[in-house]
Amino acid sequence: MAGDLESVSGLDNLSLIRRRLSDGVARLKNSVEAMRQDDQASVAQLQAELASVRRRLEDAERQAATDPLTGLANRREAERLIARKIQEGQTFCIMLFDLDGFKSINDRHGHTVGDQVLKSFATRLVDQYRPDDVVCRWGGDEFLVVLSNGLPDAAGRAGDVADRTRGLYPVAIAVGTASLYVSASVGVAQHRPGESCEDLFARADAFLYQHKGTGVVEKVRA
Repeated sequence: MAGDLESVSGLDNLSLIRRRLSDGVARLKNSVEAMRQDDQASVAQLQAELASVRRRLEDAERQAATDPLTGLANRREAERLIARKIQEGQTFCIMLFDLDGFKSINDRHGHTVGDQVLKSFATRLVDQYRPDDVVCRWGGDEFLVVLSNGLPDAAGRAGDVADRTRGLYPVAIAVGTASLYVSASVGVAQHRPGESCEDLFARADAFLYQHKGTGVVEKVRA
């Protein structure tokens, strides 16, 4: 195009010069418009790719914080939440649940039935709490709830939650369906200033197992 425009300078016919210049300018405008559209397309494609990467990253973060069996927050997410509350100096309690006799369910009926019980228990557990409470699967047949309040309220609720989650759970077995009786022991502890996440959990865990299977809700004093 530059060569064509340069060749115009060698012409003697004014009409021809004007026509050639007009054609050249039109081609130049078309080229500029094509470049602009290409740029817009490139920007749009880049934005789409960035949005896709952002979605994949959010999905990965969600998966990394979620227990795949129950859909609850996992231990990693619970520890992150507790660490943040400790760092910010918030008042909070943890409520630790451990299913009574869960090993016998797996031994007698298999892990598939055991997984059904865990998912059903998780659903019942979530139904007992407020939206700002965080219910987590701590691991195995243990569940942890992080509550943004003090020990009196948390300890008072623990017994009610244990009662409401205790009972028959329908499961599918090889020969049809069955109902399994499930209960959980629970320990409650309020975070003490300067206490680590590990020490807080160890206190709740120790008192839970002191009364494991007895139906006693242990109230751990702050």
